[in-house]
Amino acid sequence: MVKVYEFERSVEEGYFIVSEVPPYSMTAFVSKADYEKLEQENTQLKEQNRSALTDRAQVIKQLQSVRSAKRTLADECEGLEAAVDIQNQELKSLAEAIHYPSCWDIAAYPTLLSALSEIGCNPDNCQMRGAGE
Repeated sequence: MVKVYEFERSVEEGYFIVSEVPPYSMTAFVSKADYEKLEQENTQLKEQNRSALTDRAQVIKQLQSVRSAKRTLADECEGLEAAVDIQNQELKSLAEAIHYPSCWDIAAYPTLLSALSEIGCNPDNCQMRGAGE
């Protein structure tokens, strides 16, 4: 706790500042000019503290937003992985249906797409899906 007592003397006006913070206490005499400087510095420090707290609150909000976006992206990635798995299964089924690569010249048809194109099958809309052997 800090107590401030105004003090007037014929030579100098000022303040006695008594600080009582257990287990210590301190008493000091401060001129009015110095006291006003201290008050001004204290006001500036309070404003800086308020500004820092506001900045911290904004950083926390941004962090929460980033975490939310991260969760959304993770969910989207799971969905994309599932879609890729389905496409891979469909491509595998097409490859099995045309016996690729075992019955194909892989030098002439290095990819499944090139082999499917040769027989006139578009992988997005192919009549051979699930045709078996």
